[in-house]
Amino acid sequence: MHELGYPLDEEELLFNINIINQKNGIILGAELSGNVVGCLSAVINASLAEGMFGEIVSLVVSKEYRGSGIGKCLVKHAEGKKGPAKIQGREDYRSCLRSRPFGAYHAHPR
Repeated sequence: MHELGYPLDEEELLFNINIINQKNGIILGAELSGNVVGCLSAVINASLAEGMFGEIVSLVVSKEYRGSGIGKCLVKHAEGKKGPAKIQGREDYRSCLRSRPFGAYHAHPR
């Protein structure tokens, strides 16, 4: 999460993970040689038009591994998950793959 500009310590991160799990969300990690190099989280939502649906809310890949397909692999795996709702990435997110975080993340005050 530090790579997105969110300075979370381990306690805050574990708290957020527990909340996502309690709300039937998912968290996926990508690991290479014992190091976490990417993660994705998705939450379950509901709307009148769509009913139950899962939404990918964060996707992070370590700087040195960006462009290697790790993010695509995480999204594909999340989209294949089944539970109370099918998880999908938004089309507009899939069409704008980035090699670095949005500039707004760097300016996020805490």
